[in-house]
Amino acid sequence: MSDENNNEFIKEKIKEVPVNKKRTAKKILFSICMGAVFGLAAALVFAFTFPKFASMNDYKDGNISVVSSETESETESEAYDTETEESEKTSTEDASADTETEVAEEEMTEISTEESVEETETELTAEEITKMRLKEYQELQNDIYNLGKAAAPALVSVTATVNNTDWYDDSYQSQTMESGLILSMDAEKVRILSNYSTIASAENVTVTFNDSTTAPATMVSYDANTGTAVLNVAIADMNPSTPGRIASAIMTTRDNIKQGDVIVAVGNPLGTNQSIAIGNIIDSDNEVHTIDQVYSVFTTDIVGNGESSGVILNLDGEVIGFILQEFSMGEGNAVTVVPVGELSEVLDILQREKAVPYAGVYIRTVTDVMKEEYNLPSGVYVSELVMDSPAMEVGIQTADIITKANGKFIREASDFTKAIHSLEIDDIYSITVMRQSGDEYVELEYELTATSLK
Repeated sequence: MSDENNNEFIKEKIKEVPVNKKRTAKKILFSICMGAVFGLAAALVFAFTFPKFASMNDYKDGNISVVSSETESETESEAYDTETEESEKTSTEDASADTETEVAEEEMTEISTEESVEETETELTAEEITKMRLKEYQELQNDIYNLGKAAAPALVSVTATVNNTDWYDDSYQSQTMESGLILSMDAEKVRILSNYSTIASAENVTVTFNDSTTAPATMVSYDANTGTAVLNVAIADMNPSTPGRIASAIMTTRDNIKQGDVIVAVGNPLGTNQSIAIGNIIDSDNEVHTIDQVYSVFTTDIVGNGESSGVILNLDGEVIGFILQEFSMGEGNAVTVVPVGELSEVLDILQREKAVPYAGVYIRTVTDVMKEEYNLPSGVYVSELVMDSPAMEVGIQTADIITKANGKFIREASDFTKAIHSLEIDDIYSITVMRQSGDEYVELEYELTATSLK
């Protein structure tokens, strides 16, 4: 049997399953319906949620618009406009703030750059800084010296000539020079304050002004107590151009001189004519007891000598005091000055070409402490008398307490000084004193004649 015949039993024709057209149609129809339902649902959901979503996210695309109703559309439009304005305003403010920030940053950058340049420019060495400071100090010194130079029109040099005879009876002349101060001037004469001891025995006196011209001078009054004198120089004896180049001194009586003040000494403070010295007041509370007067004086740190003369200026260029070495408080050569106010009464008398009267007593005020401790009456205590003075001649004694002078009650030293300075030479006046007798004080009155100290 052949192989072909043997395998015939497996040769079978397979037929395809027939298509069920009805079932297939149902499936297609079901799929279409479900698609339609899904599409409709998607459309409804989108139509409901899109406006809210667009509002929350500021949706502004003009190509898409969903309108549910006329009112809702208007509300959304208004909200959109408001949001747009706010957004634009915020954008403008942000832009302005950004601009201001940029400008501020640019300015800070410029300032920082300038400071950096300045720091670079001011980086000096220690030597350069020292030179700058020394230069500033020198400029300050120059300014102060210029104050002294500015006083030159009121300063003069006074030369006193004295005739002497030597051991061989040969005549010769000696000259002494010191500083003088122009007190006042008018159309007829110039009044100059000078030192009495220098010109007391001089045969002739010459004054040299700041323009180097000279003129003869005459002593018209003096006060031997303070060692001051007034000279007159006639305008007619001066160079015609000189009166226009000189001036009276500017003086102040302000009582505000205190320790530590910077001062300028001009005239002859160091024993050299027409010199200037700068210093400080080192003590302003000193008192000097002299005849009929208690002077307040101040001491400077300027070192002078017995020939020192001139005046002291403050930093306003005003004369605040006169150099009077006779009132020096110590053994050294520190320049001693009497304030202008202390000498005002004496200067007034001298400028009127009158002699200054004196009584001849050294006095001190009886303080409250002295009254309580020693049971003293009020007045001024006589601590010493000048030999052959008017007070000694009438019988006034040491330890007497003066209570009245020339009809005026005396409470302190300045009261007594004013009472004496108010007199004219040859006036008759009285002084009342309290003198101790046992445990009590008795009152005594004396009459004196006003005279001047020679």
